[in-house]
Amino acid sequence: MKTTSVLAMFAALVAAIAGLAYFTGNPGRTPAPAAAPPVANADGKTPADGKEAPPADAGPDFHLENPFKLDLTAAAKPQASTEAVEFDFGAMAPDEERTHKFSVRNTGKAPLTLAKGRYQCKCTMPTLKKGEVLTVQPGEETFVEMTWKPIAPEEMFQKSVNIWSNDPDHPQLTFNVRGKVVPHIIAEPASYTLGLIRNETGGDFKGLVGSQTDVFEIVEATSDNPQISVTTTKLEGADRPAEFTDAKALFRVEGKIAPSDKVGTVRGILTLKTNLETHPVVEINVGGHLTGPFTVVGTGWDQVNSGFDLGRVDTSKGKAVKYSIFLPKTGEEIKFETIESKPNIARITAKKDESFTAADRERHELTVEILPGAPKAEFSNARPVVVKVKSNHPNVAEATFRVMYRGY
Repeated sequence: MKTTSVLAMFAALVAAIAGLAYFTGNPGRTPAPAAAPPVANADGKTPADGKEAPPADAGPDFHLENPFKLDLTAAAKPQASTEAVEFDFGAMAPDEERTHKFSVRNTGKAPLTLAKGRYQCKCTMPTLKKGEVLTVQPGEETFVEMTWKPIAPEEMFQKSVNIWSNDPDHPQLTFNVRGKVVPHIIAEPASYTLGLIRNETGGDFKGLVGSQTDVFEIVEATSDNPQISVTTTKLEGADRPAEFTDAKALFRVEGKIAPSDKVGTVRGILTLKTNLETHPVVEINVGGHLTGPFTVVGTGWDQVNSGFDLGRVDTSKGKAVKYSIFLPKTGEEIKFETIESKPNIARITAKKDESFTAADRERHELTVEILPGAPKAEFSNARPVVVKVKSNHPNVAEATFRVMYRGY
């Protein structure tokens, strides 16, 4: 008897556990309904908190449409008065947060009620919570607070918020904040491209680096190329350019690509170390091309690669293109002679321009030719015709040029 009772109790316990597992794990079961929210009384108050109940069309925390009934015939009406509806934050940095308060005063004879409409930034009104409305008594005022925190540079931004009211003459109030978002550190220009540089003079560059942070300092300035030098100077007071208003702290950056007897492109990276933990280093690219003792002018001349692109060439006839080459004056008649062409299908010659009267330089007419009978092929920058020229000029004893064309 006792054994039977124990077994019965054990079976009942197993059944209870199984039933509980089925209820909690079976998605087909319907849980008990949640408690219903408090219902507003006729006066618009809820018994639980005594606050005004949200209108029926309240969104997550704003109203799509004006929730108030506008009484155009009332003898005593509310009147929403604002001193300003726009504010310019000016220049801001990414992740910087700024706030502005707009005043709304009730200059009418009846209570003014306000509710939040659509908005594009953080917007708050005192004591106004999700879905609630705010009442402003005659003669009193409240504030609409707009906060904006950008995350990336932007040339210009404008954010707005709509506030609904029961003022029949001003049922919707729109407030705007605007400004621009500049980088934490501003470099103007962002890089230095000096173009063609005369070897005997080198090339100078100058710019500005600033920050929205008052304490910004450049503590060290270096270059990874010994041919490029750089210095920085803090600008204050009258030394600051009047048009450069986006930075609270500003430095002038000056440097030089030094003169050299080498011909070709010079590149380097300026490294500016700062005192900002968030942006400890600013890197700026610098580049230019040292032209050597001569300068060539003409269509198809590639200064960087010392190359001539003659375009399409009828190889049965050949083609000659004329350029100008300027050299330091020596007082002697300068002669050019092609000493090698690989393959042997091109020639470069020069003739002095006697009408050119500059004090320190002379001009020669440089003729670059593809000779008749050249192959119908494409000679590109990757596979050019290489031509070596010698001269009796003391600074251009020998020069190597690349000639490109597309034969047909």
